[in-house]
Amino acid sequence: MIITKITVQQVSTILSGLMGIYKEDIPSYTTYWLVRDRDWLESEGKRLEKQRIAIVMKYVKKDKDGKPILKNEGKAYDIENEKEFNKEINELLESKVDIKLRTFKLNDFGKAYISMENLVKIKPIIEDWEEESKAWLDLSNKKKSKR
Repeated sequence: MIITKITVQQVSTILSGLMGIYKEDIPSYTTYWLVRDRDWLESEGKRLEKQRIAIVMKYVKKDKDGKPILKNEGKAYDIENEKEFNKEINELLESKVDIKLRTFKLNDFGKAYISMENLVKIKPIIEDWEEESKAWLDLSNKKKSKR
């Protein structure tokens, strides 16, 4: 299965999750498609980063030479209209992008260890997530009712 619409925030999150599991011993077929997904996400991420930088440059305060002013010991830009800036950044993060990502079943990962943190990050590309979660909850509820 292939998903085609995800939020900009999900692009970054899924990419982070994929980078967190790249050293795991995952079957070759799955690894191939994970690398393809990672490449598509990285490409889209670079395009979106340019948009984010454009928004930052639109709202950053500049010195007399037109250079951005930094604050917090050089760790952040000094933003002029923070309310409008935050609105534009949030609109960007919540916007949907068209991207083709292959989805996977949990058993596609073989016996690879995937931390809970990374599993949550890659959740959008796990196609049986809802089915597995429901089955686990049903099993958990049955155990509780037997007590």
